[in-house]
Amino acid sequence: MVRPQQRTAYTALHERVRHDAATRSLCAGVYVDRDFRDLVIRDVYCDVRHRVSPAYGYELIPVVRHAWWAWILETARYAVVLVVLTLGLFHAAPAVVMMLTGLALCHMARIAYRSSRVAIPLKVKALWHSWLRRARWNSDAAQAREHTRMVQIALSSCLGLLLVPLLVAWIAGMSLAEVVRQSAVLTLLCAAITAVSGAVRKVLLNRARGPVLDGVPGARLTVINDQERHPCVVYSRTRSVTEATEAVVRADPFDQPSMFFGAGRLVHRWMPPLVIRLLPKAGQPADGLWEDGAPFKAHELVDHLRARITDLRRIEGLASLRGLKVSDRLYVAEEDVAVGPREWLRGEPPTPEDINGIIDRHFTMFHHFLEIRVSDTGEVVTTVFLRVTVKGRALSLDFAACALTRTPVEYHLTDALTPDGARGVVRSALRGVQDLPRTIYETYRLVRVPVVLVRAARARNPRSRAARRGATVGPLLSIRQLKSATWQDSRLDQFTIQDHIKIIEQHLLKAAEDFLTEKGLDTSAFTSQATTIINSGVLNMGGKTEINQAAVGAGAEFRIDTRLGDGEG
Repeated sequence: MVRPQQRTAYTALHERVRHDAATRSLCAGVYVDRDFRDLVIRDVYCDVRHRVSPAYGYELIPVVRHAWWAWILETARYAVVLVVLTLGLFHAAPAVVMMLTGLALCHMARIAYRSSRVAIPLKVKALWHSWLRRARWNSDAAQAREHTRMVQIALSSCLGLLLVPLLVAWIAGMSLAEVVRQSAVLTLLCAAITAVSGAVRKVLLNRARGPVLDGVPGARLTVINDQERHPCVVYSRTRSVTEATEAVVRADPFDQPSMFFGAGRLVHRWMPPLVIRLLPKAGQPADGLWEDGAPFKAHELVDHLRARITDLRRIEGLASLRGLKVSDRLYVAEEDVAVGPREWLRGEPPTPEDINGIIDRHFTMFHHFLEIRVSDTGEVVTTVFLRVTVKGRALSLDFAACALTRTPVEYHLTDALTPDGARGVVRSALRGVQDLPRTIYETYRLVRVPVVLVRAARARNPRSRAARRGATVGPLLSIRQLKSATWQDSRLDQFTIQDHIKIIEQHLLKAAEDFLTEKGLDTSAFTSQATTIINSGVLNMGGKTEINQAAVGAGAEFRIDTRLGDGEG
């Protein structure tokens, strides 16, 4: 029986479920992953030659803002520490040397401690097996020797570093106590800087825990916001594929790069598309069906499907489809950008009349898809694409489904049970003091600051809106797709993805059948093919045939490990 306190806790946990989980996780990721932060700044904000990929289940503007805040915080920490050390070299050089020696001593002592925790158990295990005359693995012996050498090197370095203060005091002509006092003051000053930086970092992480940031974006952020929300997506027909990728593609065709950039991995597609002849109902003449053109236009069916799926939003409560969004998506090859939609990329998006014309004229350079997106929290995003064309006295429905898996677990700091308020800020400050040796060592990263600032200044005048002849403007990166979990780690989400695909698929098929019935067309062939599609297992979660610990080919050899004899060590 559930107690009232437990029921309250479960209810509170349910109310915490939000649609911006992926956005908050990516905002937190820029503080814990420097490479990811630099990637956002370099390849999203500063890359004005290529368009931004469409956003599925997350907002890109808050991620870019937090990336800049994290970069500014880290750069300021490095700069202030470097200024303190530089001033110390001019006024109290022995104290600076003493401080660096003490930090190096702490670092080497930490290495000795960590290596000894591995080497000592392995040595004890080796002695025990030797006494029992058991066979030992070569890998254990090699690992023990490696960590033993690390302990020896670290302890020798510690002994050498202990002599440095005496040597520095003797060369400077000062007493050892005076040098230690000055170095202690300098160390406390640098530690205070790193502590403040750690506290500010925690405050910024707490801001990422709150609502998604709003505000007036700058010039570049406005362009990013317009591009990620633009219905037109530029893709590449001839994007190069490496040899390693080609081998994977041959093993699993679902690993091929798809035109649905940013939507995740292609997990299902009707191959071939559902095609039926448009015939009148039984007993009615077929001669007059096509006299005045097609019995209906493709955009009429698209409007009907859009309205039917949009009606699902009216369902409220636990039976609703959370995060349901329906929109139009236009795909155009970047090879055709220079001759086609330049004005669309530079200015306003296409009007509904333009989109209807594209849907009806299937032979143009544009590919229209009705985009249906479902996501409970923003972490697992299922997107269905449906293309409708009427040609050759037939109706063609091209159905595809893509899925985005969860963001990395280490990015889920905003949902972790960590202390907030003053306690969390103090812990983060102490953690910053612990990273003082690394901060001093990484001050060399300041050499890249001018490059970043120059590229950021140039990004205020984006050139991606004006397509140049021969230039590629299609998106090259989707940070959400890049930071998605692997399919091997997403088995539990398979059922959610399959549910969403099947639910949307059945609603689309039923809506299309009702539309054909209203137009007085024969639906027997459509019903037969739709039943076959519904009853088939369609989800492919990326399974591959893997051969581990084996050798293939003439004269191939494989040896995972060897054993040592009794007399070997």
